[in-house]
Amino acid sequence: MGATSVCPGEFARDLFDDALDVYVAMIRSAFLTVGLYLLLSGVVLCVVEEVVFNAKISETPAPVVELLTRVADSGLRTFHPPEWMAFTFVGVGAVTMMYAIALPRRA
Repeated sequence: MGATSVCPGEFARDLFDDALDVYVAMIRSAFLTVGLYLLLSGVVLCVVEEVVFNAKISETPAPVVELLTRVADSGLRTFHPPEWMAFTFVGVGAVTMMYAIALPRRA
């Protein structure tokens, strides 16, 4: 009757290629988003001299917060970002965004 048969290997390969295209697009989006977040955080850190945490954060015991902050006279925790942190965030964010743009596109 002239029925055409599709090779299972071709079907699986086409399905794999479609899934790979979606995966690469998702990875590109994730890298671009993380890079943009780091870049904008670095720009904000260029302007900010001091971050003062509210009472809830200041009272919550967290080793990372205690390591990076100091307790002010008011009893609230403060964070003074070092100057190098802003430039590092901007640089890493920009490089990450360039990497996302440079990822190869599948045709």
